[in-house]
Amino acid sequence: MSFTFTQLQDREVILDKISFFLYKQPSIKDAGDNGTTESNQPKEANGNFPIQPALISLFNRRDSDELTNKESIKQHLWGIHFSEYGKGVCMYRTHKTRELILKGIPDNLRGEIWMTFSGAVNEMITNPGYYANMVQQSAGKNNIATDEIERDLHRSLPEHPAFQTDLGIDALRRVLTAYAWRNPTIGYCQAMNIVTSVLLLYANEEEAFWLLTSLCERLLPNYYNTKVVGALVDQGVLEELLKENLPELHQRLDHMGILDTCPLNVVLRKIQCDTECDKAGPLKNSVMPFNCAVNILDCFFYDGAKVIFQIALTILENKSEELLSCHEDGEAMTVLTNYLENVTSHDSTMPVVLHTSSMPSTPQKPSVDVADLIDESYRCYSHITNQDIEKLRLKYRLKVVQNIEDSTMKNILRSVASETVFEGKELEDLYILFREEYLTSCYWRTSQQPVDTIDKFDPSRPYYEQYKVDFDQFKTMFFSLCPWATGNHAENLTLRAFRFLDENKDYMINFKEFVWILGIVCKGELASRLKLLYQLHQPPALLGSESLEIETPKSTLSDTQLNVHTHLHNHECTYVYTQLGMNSLTYKFVNAHTHTHTHTHTYRNAHSHLYSYI
Repeated sequence: MSFTFTQLQDREVILDKISFFLYKQPSIKDAGDNGTTESNQPKEANGNFPIQPALISLFNRRDSDELTNKESIKQHLWGIHFSEYGKGVCMYRTHKTRELILKGIPDNLRGEIWMTFSGAVNEMITNPGYYANMVQQSAGKNNIATDEIERDLHRSLPEHPAFQTDLGIDALRRVLTAYAWRNPTIGYCQAMNIVTSVLLLYANEEEAFWLLTSLCERLLPNYYNTKVVGALVDQGVLEELLKENLPELHQRLDHMGILDTCPLNVVLRKIQCDTECDKAGPLKNSVMPFNCAVNILDCFFYDGAKVIFQIALTILENKSEELLSCHEDGEAMTVLTNYLENVTSHDSTMPVVLHTSSMPSTPQKPSVDVADLIDESYRCYSHITNQDIEKLRLKYRLKVVQNIEDSTMKNILRSVASETVFEGKELEDLYILFREEYLTSCYWRTSQQPVDTIDKFDPSRPYYEQYKVDFDQFKTMFFSLCPWATGNHAENLTLRAFRFLDENKDYMINFKEFVWILGIVCKGELASRLKLLYQLHQPPALLGSESLEIETPKSTLSDTQLNVHTHLHNHECTYVYTQLGMNSLTYKFVNAHTHTHTHTHTYRNAHSHLYSYI
């Protein structure tokens, strides 16, 4: 049965009752063992390590009583809102909620509200003890991710007092290491330390872990990986939004060639913590002060990705006159740099923390308050919805992935060009075949690709190791392409070729190894083919437990018959070698080698292999 509240006679009484029960719902602070922020004392997790509370409760510094009064007013307004509309996951979302969000969330409530609106609280409550287990499992593990984390720990908001002590650094290390252990596909990427530092200021470390999980896996998909697909997709999205809403500015920026460097990835890198710093060019160090960025994060967790695009468009529109008068990209970069550095928050209770590389040489008067900037972005670009953003992301994702794949193919082909006799279109076709075999296997799960975090995320790895195949995939391609893969010994030879190529014993073959052996078999010199065939009958291709004479029936000929058979076989070989173009010296060597081993069954079998495959 369905009904509306207007049909009920005692509607006001029922609404009051609902509001009362919603207000009584436990918040994150009352959730028990989920790691509260109510106390400033660290609580011990299951892994016997202290879960740090929100660091702002330990390192909060207020500049004046006026700021304290403003913060008290915010807390009072949110208290009224909770009593009327409930709190936690049961809270009603109304226009009043948005108004409070736009004015800024009180520091002591920010972590709780971020957890609620981001949905991270649901994951934390349904997985009790998960974070502590991740910390325990990752403790003492050393790999590429942990090395990079250690390198970046002291670069994480170093101007803030919370990260000038072991208290903040240790909590940051645990959260980043636990997440790298949870998600080895992402592991650790540059700038994750910055966003995690901000989260740890307003939430305890377990909550910060789940907020980071929501950001990386749901709210900003594909931002935190080596190819930064998500950042490149959103770059195209903003470019189209700029073309629709500010066509004249779009045309001018496109003419100066800075559309790929100035807008989203630079304007709000502090909020999104984009990993693609190199793409930002001259503006890569130009970020908003930290105490302004958290206000934008409030709106981001509440309203989603559209907030980022709205604010980026507002910034570009505010500086459109100066940007239109620029004659080169350097001037445009300077305009945006100065704007970003001078954004401030009048209501902030935190000291102004600027990026060390963006501190002005002379004091400058702040140009705009972040609350006004956010309010203007909502008024001017409220027509942009999250549904619009998702449609545009879908449109640009295929284009971005194709561009990345084309670039990857060029790099791989360039890296193996000196290792194989294939070139041009032949080499490109082999790469496409190899890649398709790998992707097909991953998609249909016909073989399990190993995940080695120590090796997988090493940036020093060559390009050709991005795709690897196992024996079954190798056999499929080897049977289809190799002229030696025929006859009774085809599968045996394929297995030995795989063993010979698998030098590191990981049971995987990369693209360079594949085209190397195929190039020798199909287009190599005779001497190279003979040498390869000989190597395939030696360790490591031939295991110690294997014997060549097992592969063919033992001869029942007498010694006299055997000598006659060998003599006839040598004459037959003479014809074969002549057809292959062998010189007399090579033939004499092979013929002499044959006579030396006339009565050895093992050699006779190997020689028959040579005769068959060549």
